[in-house]
Amino acid sequence: MTQTLLFATSNADKIKEMRGLLSEIPYLIVTPAEIGLDIEVEEPFTTFAENAAHKASVYAAAAHMPAFADDSGLIIDAMPDELGVYSARYCGYTTPYNVRFQKIAEKLAAIPAEKRTARYWCALAMHVPQTGKVYITEGSIEGKILLEPRGNNGFGYDPIFYTPEYHATMAELAPEIKAQISHRRIAAYKLAEILQEPGILG
Repeated sequence: MTQTLLFATSNADKIKEMRGLLSEIPYLIVTPAEIGLDIEVEEPFTTFAENAAHKASVYAAAAHMPAFADDSGLIIDAMPDELGVYSARYCGYTTPYNVRFQKIAEKLAAIPAEKRTARYWCALAMHVPQTGKVYITEGSIEGKILLEPRGNNGFGYDPIFYTPEYHATMAELAPEIKAQISHRRIAAYKLAEILQEPGILG
């Protein structure tokens, strides 16, 4: 019998991406909407790992099943207190990303391109209510920030996140390339390794 694992998010882009990244694990990944669960969970902590663990635990308790959650974002070294765990709410949750890009460009305009260093960071946390255990994995990718967005693939801050190795933004990369190198991929594959362990879900 296939075991079910809840991915605690309503973000359609993340759901699609994570299902692809975890396609090899022997579990059925479901979403809150698919099981009729409608709750809001605050992200009150200052680290990605803490926020992810909090969300996973709340959803696992509400759904009475193992749940995992992610908290991810963009860290810009020249703007250390403005994005990070606050990336999704930067300039306001409903602010279009083109407006956010412009705001970031204004703040970085005086900084040389080689010093506009940044990284994407992702923490995944899985809470297993049957055992009470919480597992956390993390992944990151280094890059630089462009002042003008480029590319139509990806989502979020991808159009301004430049990857020197590929000479392209994350939004210019083919989806299969992004899936190989992304911060979420690194964290997801670490989680997949944990999920391969016998009896991990209790």
